[in-house]
Amino acid sequence: TGGICSYCNSPCISCQTLNISYCTSCPTYTYLINGQCSSSCTSGYYQNTALWICSSCVSPCSSCSSPTQCLSCLDSSSFLMNFTCVGCSSECLTCSLTISNCTSCNVSGLYPYLYASTCLSTCPSTYYNDNSFVCKACTSPCNTCSGAGVQSCITCLTGYYQLNST
Repeated sequence: TGGICSYCNSPCISCQTLNISYCTSCPTYTYLINGQCSSSCTSGYYQNTALWICSSCVSPCSSCSSPTQCLSCLDSSSFLMNFTCVGCSSECLTCSLTISNCTSCNVSGLYPYLYASTCLSTCPSTYYNDNSFVCKACTSPCNTCSGAGVQSCITCLTGYYQLNST
């Protein structure tokens, strides 16, 4: 009993016995990825030149140049620093541009109030909490206030006085 001899489909050097289109090795200077030969690797893989295969990036990397060097991060709130994905500083719930530039705060933590891209334990005296844990400036002529609008003044700016102090 004999069989039929067949070449692997181009550009495979070797292929699976039952699938001549599925490469198991590739020509020199091409990379094996998912049974195909390619001159480069797709996103999420890096060129493993030791084995001439495309190897998967390891979490937290979404793209990488080696198993230890991230080029981008899976988590959009992480940042790339020296080819490593790092999260926001501990006060920030989310951040952008840098690890300490907060865009929101952990409202159940010690620093729930967002003020000038920083998380604080309370809003500054000339600001109020707008009930969404974001510090908003008091409306002039209020110096300190309990909320939005001129009817929420606690103290007034110099030269002003309160009409209906309660």
